[in-house]
Amino acid sequence: MTFSITARYPTNRSTVLVLRGVIDYDSARVLRAAISAAVARRPMPRLIVVDLQAVTSVNDVGVGTLVVAGRICQDIGISLVVRHPSPA
Repeated sequence: MTFSITARYPTNRSTVLVLRGVIDYDSARVLRAAISAAVARRPMPRLIVVDLQAVTSVNDVGVGTLVVAGRICQDIGISLVVRHPSPA
């Protein structure tokens, strides 16, 4: 399955990133770019939601990307929420 991200903007201060496929080394770079673009929006969002419902697997690089993004967002006053993670 090909990795893809769909960005949705339910309000001008929030972003929902809907991910589909496998988050691995290559797709983690795409995820970082999407989160960076969401952070750069003006006005700056208060909330970024990363929806993993259609993600089939996440490797350690993908998990690390989400952890680092969460810390960066927290430092600049943005809430980053992971929605629908798999039990694994």
